[in-house]
Amino acid sequence: MIEKDVRLLFAAGHWYKAIVFRDPVEGGWKVCLVPKEDQNPQQILDSKRGHPRLFKTSDAAIQWCKETGFQNVTIQFDGIYSNTSSKYMKDKTVLLVEDNPNDIELTLRAFKNNNIKSNIVVTQDGQEALDYLFAGGEYQSRNSEDVPNLILLDINLPKVSGLEVLKTIRDSDLTRFIPVVLLTTSDENSDIISGYKLGSNSYIKKPVNFQVFSDMIKDLGQYWLQINTPPPNFRPS
Repeated sequence: MIEKDVRLLFAAGHWYKAIVFRDPVEGGWKVCLVPKEDQNPQQILDSKRGHPRLFKTSDAAIQWCKETGFQNVTIQFDGIYSNTSSKYMKDKTVLLVEDNPNDIELTLRAFKNNNIKSNIVVTQDGQEALDYLFAGGEYQSRNSEDVPNLILLDINLPKVSGLEVLKTIRDSDLTRFIPVVLLTTSDENSDIISGYKLGSNSYIKKPVNFQVFSDMIKDLGQYWLQINTPPPNFRPS
């Protein structure tokens, strides 16, 4: 069973949102169903694999999943996704490389608003980011093998550009597998192409609207810190 199958199983319609993520501790899938505001949480589950069904308990919904052919799925009707997921994120580290104080504040607020309780490390230029990753400069006492789980990297940075930082990350055995999302105001085709050529996992233009930006941060956190399966811990030989 893949994530796409689970998302199809819990299709939008009667739901404000169906959030699907893998449980990294217990295994299997977690599905948190958030109803629309005007609906009673004794839920209608709309499936593209059958007719809509009414479930008054999560046990009944789980039994239906088994009958449909999906095993090891946990369903929550209470909409407590943030509380459920935050315990899996609190031990994760996100490196935010950003020189704009306003964008730093907005990003930190978006993480807080979405209850993403990861350790957020902020570096404000490209050289500081490299010092953090490779234990140089003011970070000499840091263990360089303690790499972040995700890097959010701006392109237009002082001292060392974001693209140069990305190249250095991908050239090192220590850091080459860290997910890197280029989060920038630039929509220049040359930057987009260069970013992917150098090994960016994603390229995202910063939205102007804060709510859109907050939703984007929530999706990034959910995917890269929960759903995505990283390679096994890699250490240089």
